[in-house]
Amino acid sequence: MRAIRIDRFGSGADVLQHVQMPTPKVHPRCVLIKNEYIGVNYLDINQRTGLIHIPVPCILGREGAGTVVAVGTSLAHQFAPGDRVAYLGNYTYAEYSCVCPKAIYKLPSSVSTETGAAVLLQGVMALALVTEAYKVKAGDWVLINAAAGGTGSLLVQICQQFGAKVIAVTSSPAKAQCLQNTLGVEHVLFYDQPDYAQEIKRLTFGRGVDVVYDSVGRTTFYTNLGCVRRGGNMVVFGCSSGKVPPIDIGILACNNVKLVKPTLFNYIPDRAEFDRFTYQLLDMVQRGQIKPLIHRIYPLAAIEHAHRDLESRSSVGKILLKP
Repeated sequence: MRAIRIDRFGSGADVLQHVQMPTPKVHPRCVLIKNEYIGVNYLDINQRTGLIHIPVPCILGREGAGTVVAVGTSLAHQFAPGDRVAYLGNYTYAEYSCVCPKAIYKLPSSVSTETGAAVLLQGVMALALVTEAYKVKAGDWVLINAAAGGTGSLLVQICQQFGAKVIAVTSSPAKAQCLQNTLGVEHVLFYDQPDYAQEIKRLTFGRGVDVVYDSVGRTTFYTNLGCVRRGGNMVVFGCSSGKVPPIDIGILACNNVKLVKPTLFNYIPDRAEFDRFTYQLLDMVQRGQIKPLIHRIYPLAAIEHAHRDLESRSSVGKILLKP
């Protein structure tokens, strides 16, 4: 089978290696899936560069969707060849993936494998952020960084469904237009506008936002901190601009800010939690309450272009690979 592997870390996409490997044999406690679509996430970039350390050589990728082709003997009562599934796992930049059942979900007939791959990882994360990291309520002011990205655009839609007032932050007029025209966001700001913090205070009548969802990290942390209301919340769940340097926690005292640094996989430690989030997420998809924005679908052979597209911050929504 074809796969994409890294043998060393590197800042450029040139470290991505196109390799031929044997198709995995199904383990008794696993499921073999033929990937139809593979999600590309900033997590993959961080692993490729070594910002998040993984053993190398390694096949990248953490999610996909496709069809079950073989089932381990101990799982025959749960899955069958032909099942359409979306899943979270490892080593998904490949034609086939052998996946443990902890994070595999059978797709409803009305949800395509394309949608499943586009929404699963980032959608479950967005739902966990809105219901667990901080419980968003109707009327809350919510500030979302990277709002036109894969996770950000889903966060926007879920917060809207919960009745929150969204302030979206993005990097270009094209992304702002998408947020306003496609997602119906009324308040859109740019990172580099000189009155960023003042405008947030103006919109919230001098109060500040109830919560910031920040996936950018180093370059936005301190500005965002100044936008949080007294007793508000700062949720830092990504670091696309780099990790936030060590801070003096005393800076939180000025407004009694609560700081949270969540990770997806601590929200889904077992199958029951994964199923709970995924059922709610796909129910919202089927009801038309949220819809993943798909920026582009690249062939697996064009993985370098997919990574560069994501790193350049020129994409709107999700990038997918098709083996």
